[in-house]
Amino acid sequence: MFPDPFHFFTMYIGFSNLSLGSNSKLIPMGCFTRGYDALDSMLISAIGPIFLAALVMLWAAARLKNKTEETLRKKISRQHFSAVVMISFFMLPTACTAIFRTFFCKQFDGDENSFLIADYSVQCFTTRHNLNVFIAVCFVFVYVRTADQL
Repeated sequence: MFPDPFHFFTMYIGFSNLSLGSNSKLIPMGCFTRGYDALDSMLISAIGPIFLAALVMLWAAARLKNKTEETLRKKISRQHFSAVVMISFFMLPTACTAIFRTFFCKQFDGDENSFLIADYSVQCFTTRHNLNVFIAVCFVFVYVRTADQL
């Protein structure tokens, strides 16, 4: 248990957790689909910021298409770059948390199987889990490289 000041602080800023995963308070995906688990949550959380940033860049390209004035082009570019930074600021912590939760498994006494700590319904070291671990490692490198560029 965390100290009371930290607990209340995290409780009040919880709205900034822009997660679309299984722990989402905005859209609880588990209510809409059967079999939705922490591995699905990781994929959505990891792909979400990239998808939103791509949409912002497409929007910027559409706005810049017929603009010839250099100062206007720079202003539009700065606005969209700021939007991408805001997406990164709000969504990357959630995405990274979901990504790193993919690596932690627990083995219970008397059971030879390990289960994902984030979701005990997911058995570790299965083909599906190993594939998601590989994808999570790839996203770690993508996000580390992205953060390095910002």
